[in-house]
Amino acid sequence: CATLGGCRTGMAKVTNAYDLPARKVIHTVGPRYAIKYHTAAENALSHCYRSCLEALIDLGLQSIALGCIYTELKGY
Repeated sequence: CATLGGCRTGMAKVTNAYDLPARKVIHTVGPRYAIKYHTAAENALSHCYRSCLEALIDLGLQSIALGCIYTELKGY
């Protein structure tokens, strides 16, 4: 998201897919996970998925493929 002017945790930004087999790519930034702040991290992660789905609706697209936003890299 740096080339898109940054993106806060939980937000989503959209770009063209260019050579990928899709129309658009939705970028999002997931939270770091810490046991002490697990509720906040889980809420922020949920917001990532919700923001992607809202972008899908705003663009008038009919389908989306969602992978894991964050896994072991961020402590999940």
